[in-house]
Parts: sequence; C-alpha cells; structure tokens
Amino acid sequence: MAEIIKEDFSRQKCGVCHKRFATRYCDYVIQYPESVTFVCGTRVGFQDFKSEQQQLTCDCALCDECAKNHGLIDFCPYHERVMQEKKMNTPDHVKKSRGEKWMRDGH
Repeated sequence: MAEIIKEDFSRQKCGVCHKRFATRYCDYVIQYPESVTFVCGTRVGFQDFKSEQQQLTCDCALCDECAKNHGLIDFCPYHERVMQEKKMNTPDHVKKSRGEKWMRDGH
C-alpha cells in the first residue's frame, strides 16, 4: 500500500484563492521521466513504479475548498478542467475500445 506523507502546510497559503492555508498539493502529472517505459501485458507493482518512475506533478498548494478531490489524489481547478476536457474530447472509437477489453475478460 502507498505510504501517505503528511506535509507541514502551517505557513503556506492556497495557490488558488490565496486566502486559506494549504492542506494538500495538486497531483496532476505534468512530466514523466525521459526513460518512461510501458510494457504491454505486464503488471508492475506500485513500489516498482514508484522507485523507478519519478514523475513530476503540478504541486500547486491547495486548501480543502479549492482542491478537487478524486479519492487519494487532488487536482487544482485548472487541471480539473483539463481532465474534464480530455474526457469530453475522447473519440468514440477510443471509448469503445476500452469497453471491449472488459467484455473479453468476462467482466
């Protein structure tokens, strides 16, 4: 299971509203390492991924009110809009392809 690290935000203001104190960072990945490798059909454990793939995240400081929470990750309002636009602009043939894998697996 992933280790959750508590940050000390005692003096940092939210990068969005600039009013409240930050409690988290934006987790949107903005850059992968140059040597990123994707292996089809191979499952890689989280610890392996974490130790070898140090991706760069937005890290905008966010208060509870400005953070857009998605379970264990949070996005700033800007990257939340980016994610929504990506969902809206996904071509139908790509969406259909995602569903076909589940049908093959019997889920």
